[in-house]
Amino acid sequence: MLTNDDLKKIGDLIDQRLEVKLEEKLESKLEEKLESKLEEKLETKFEEKLAPLKKDIQSLKNSDKKIRKDLKLVLNYLDKERVSHHRRITRIEDHLGLKPLE
Repeated sequence: MLTNDDLKKIGDLIDQRLEVKLEEKLESKLEEKLESKLEEKLETKFEEKLAPLKKDIQSLKNSDKKIRKDLKLVLNYLDKERVSHHRRITRIEDHLGLKPLE
């Protein structure tokens, strides 16, 4: 039969094992929560830092579109002027009897 001393030792042994298991589970849960909080915080910081960059990129895209439009207008104007000047020069050369420069 088991004595009180034996029962006490068995109880202490069970308490120690339960304590170890509870510590492991508690530590595991704590790590999971910390990782989750850290991920949330990092994601928030990342979004905060990224927002101004997104605005800058959009602004650059809009500026690029405007520059391209302006460039197209300038090129069209210069092309029309070149054609007009070429016609005038050809007419003048023909009128003066000059050979075209090549």
